[in-house]
Amino acid sequence: LLDEIDKLDSDGRGNPAALLLNTTYGLRARHMRLFPQFTEKHRTLHDPTQFAETPKLHKFAPNFLELSFSPFNGIEARLQYWVPDCHTISGRIRLSNQGASERKMQMEWIALLSPLGDGKAMEPSRMEAVWTLRGQSGDLFPVVFITGGATPLVSPYPGLHFELSLPPDGSRQFTWAQAALGDWQSSFRQARAAATRQWEAEQARIEMTNSGQIEIFTGHTDWD
Repeated sequence: LLDEIDKLDSDGRGNPAALLLNTTYGLRARHMRLFPQFTEKHRTLHDPTQFAETPKLHKFAPNFLELSFSPFNGIEARLQYWVPDCHTISGRIRLSNQGASERKMQMEWIALLSPLGDGKAMEPSRMEAVWTLRGQSGDLFPVVFITGGATPLVSPYPGLHFELSLPPDGSRQFTWAQAALGDWQSSFRQARAAATRQWEAEQARIEMTNSGQIEIFTGHTDWD
């Protein structure tokens, strides 16, 4: 499912310019793109080149990534991505206020689907009393689920939206998952199950499995 995750800037390689998680579902869609968006005081950011601190990779394995950045000064975002199986990808987002005063901001998790053949773009949909994003590309019916009581995003991009009030040294964490199976109900159940798995135990297992890999430290953080 995971073809690539890359910081794409505004040189035409990514549309929109964002920290894009991208897949074609094995060439069964033109693309499916997932990315975070942040708003504070009427300033909305999704382009990593405009973040106060650009993304830094901390941990990686064939099916796991952890990175951090600051969309705004004093706000740290830590993102984890995990691929538990070939139909599913999930992630955690933790936003922390590192300042001495309360911060009010919004966070959105965006999903852009460009289908092939019969299909429809991602759109908000209520499923079992929670808001999700769902679409279709051929015989795939992807669904995006996120914890925390999200609401639909009113924006050019379909997304799930949170209003946040972060006290000094406070944080909020969300877990999301996307699954693409043969019908929306199966995809929803798969995504919801992935989002509720024990992340710490799974992460420890992944790190133990990959503990024998060689890591090279160059002294240049962009190269490591």
